[in-house]
Amino acid sequence: MNVSTQPLLQAETILLTGVSAVFLGFALLVISPRWRARHGKRWSVIVFGLLLITGAAGLLAGEKELSLGVWALAGLWALGGLLRRGGSVNFFRRVGLVLGHHHFQAAALVGLGFAVLLGWDRWQASLVEDFRDMDVSQEYVGPPPMRVLDEPALTDRGNPVHLRTVTDPDVHCSADVEKRFITNSGMLLRTIRLGPSSLDANCHGWVFTAGRHWVLSEEVPQILDDNGYEVVSSPHVGDLVIYREPISQKVVHTGVVHTIAADGKVLVASKWGKMGIFLHMPEDQTYSTSWQFHRSPRKGHLLKNLPPRPEQPAKDAGPGKLIG
Repeated sequence: MNVSTQPLLQAETILLTGVSAVFLGFALLVISPRWRARHGKRWSVIVFGLLLITGAAGLLAGEKELSLGVWALAGLWALGGLLRRGGSVNFFRRVGLVLGHHHFQAAALVGLGFAVLLGWDRWQASLVEDFRDMDVSQEYVGPPPMRVLDEPALTDRGNPVHLRTVTDPDVHCSADVEKRFITNSGMLLRTIRLGPSSLDANCHGWVFTAGRHWVLSEEVPQILDDNGYEVVSSPHVGDLVIYREPISQKVVHTGVVHTIAADGKVLVASKWGKMGIFLHMPEDQTYSTSWQFHRSPRKGHLLKNLPPRPEQPAKDAGPGKLIG
């Protein structure tokens, strides 16, 4: 499955360009005329060179959008340096007199930087109409009312795993509440939504029951032990990602390795409670700062003895549908 990260890269490029422009503008503004006369040319060349090197480094790292933003700033800096030279006045005539003045250039850089940052802030704010924390916490926090199925699923060693289904459909997490939660938690630009919110399963159930039931966190250690999972340091696509509380080591979240980029960065797919399925880096979630990758020699992650959906055959609505 091809997933575009273009919006995230563009947002980071805009933010970096805006901050850099403000910084360079203020630096140019506070430098004294005497210092500029003695060292200005040399330091202009140094700043220009650093911007070019930064852009080249970003390109080598595969961050094309970041490189373009830095190089655009380098171009503006070079143009300002040329305009500050005396010969440019003859070329640009009266326009050059204004554009070549360091105060004008400083004001332009500061104004441009703040305009970019303000636009970025307004763009983020426009994505969410209502930003009330209480509304989000009341509708998101805590599991919904559930009942335990009569027939449990089984691990490979035959131990039961209790399956649960939601009994109150009114506790569904709306798209608006989900969006507000993601924004409020700072994950709006760090996640990609792969699937809609659903009461069919939580994160563990999405992985171990193909998205058909809820499985409590307390059941996960037994599943890992019985089904032959071992901790690995170099993850492969399809491996589990188990998140635990740093002190108690209680399991709090489960995901699956979705993609490993050429540079080694890992992308995880996981379902966030009642909310949807998200693609994110291991650290970009709200559950824990502690996680480990797990691998088993068995094929897939599904438990045994899973009941089919009512009136239709069992189907894979879990990570297998996304990863294959």
